[in-house]
Amino acid sequence: MKSIKNIIIITCLLVSAFSCDEINNGEPKLSVDPSGLLFFQSSGGTMEFTVSTNQKEWTVVSGKQWCIIKSKTENKFILEAAENPNISNRDTSLVTISAGDAQQVVIQISQLGSTPTLVLSPSITTLEFPAEITDDSQTFSVTTNETSWQAKVMTVDSLWCKVSINPSQNIFTIKPETNTNSSSRSTIVLVSGVKASSINITVNQKARTQNSTEDYEYDNGTTWD
Repeated sequence: MKSIKNIIIITCLLVSAFSCDEINNGEPKLSVDPSGLLFFQSSGGTMEFTVSTNQKEWTVVSGKQWCIIKSKTENKFILEAAENPNISNRDTSLVTISAGDAQQVVIQISQLGSTPTLVLSPSITTLEFPAEITDDSQTFSVTTNETSWQAKVMTVDSLWCKVSINPSQNIFTIKPETNTNSSSRSTIVLVSGVKASSINITVNQKARTQNSTEDYEYDNGTTWD
């Protein structure tokens, strides 16, 4: 009976060891959601992040004292920031997530000050679109400490440039219509809050291209230009 128990114990240990090795098989992976450049409001608050990895353990470290790690569970962590009493934004905190041999993930965290602020992500101010539009578009996320914001085309004759806004998610998307003209066109999309400095996005679209020659076909199926 004792030998049977020993066999069972050894088998369990082997299965456990195999499972642990299996976790780390393959290319080391680590991803964090959300990621990139993120902002706390000036009033402070918390942000929750989800960590996915095939490594045994992972760690998270914040680079600034104002941005603290409030809690950490098996696959999540929460950052917390107190109210920012300054008129300017906080210095960016680099939050580093590490897991075994996987490439580290670094998230940039800042906090808005009391000065009216309007920030776009990505922070590009010039867009280039082809004449033929299929799925071509550009979506921006808006971070602000203002009560409201808007994004709109500046002139009536530029309604070919469509701007759709999702205020509940603080995002907007720019997507022009197909340009059927033989000349390129350009317009400005204005993003503004109540008191914060506005942001101009230049939208350029290429002209429609035409073949310089046309093909003609003989009765026998051959063609000439």
